Amino acid sequence: MALKARERRTRPPVWPLSTSKKADGGSSAAVPGVSRRSNLRRFVKGAVWTLLTLAMLLAGVGAYGYWRVSQTVTSYAGAHFNQGHNAVWLEHTWVGVQHSEADYDALANQLEREQVAYVFAHVGPLTSDGSIPDTLAPFARAFADAMHTRLPNLKVLAW
Repeated sequence: MALKARERRTRPPVWPLSTSKKADGGSSAAVPGVSRRSNLRRFVKGAVWTLLTLAMLLAGVGAYGYWRVSQTVTSYAGAHFNQGHNAVWLEHTWVGVQHSEADYDALANQLEREQVAYVFAHVGPLTSDGSIPDTLAPFARAFADAMHTRLPNLKVLAW
């Protein structure tokens, strides 16, 4: 026993120690080549990935649930909801480029067939007093007149 005590004093300790003392006096061997810090880092990394996976799963389930709750559920066809006061946005070319009478006739027929009551014609940004600049929509007046001639109840609105 005296030899072991002297041997302990003369030999420097090797860090990290390969064994650790338990509270009951026994020892448990650590995994060779792996420190406690490395084990802790591995545990934290696994916990973070687990939490991230759970968060993404919960977000997906929540999004699916919201989609199911908020979707329109009806057995009526789309025509059931049509009250004949539909609206449409028309692109800038209808007021920015000259069109033929045949173009206006075709548009009026389609608007009447689809029961469109309001047409929002893109005229570009309005001036500060609310007027339409002639340079941006040179054919706005011709478009409005052509539509009112063909469909007197149609409301043409600039936007």
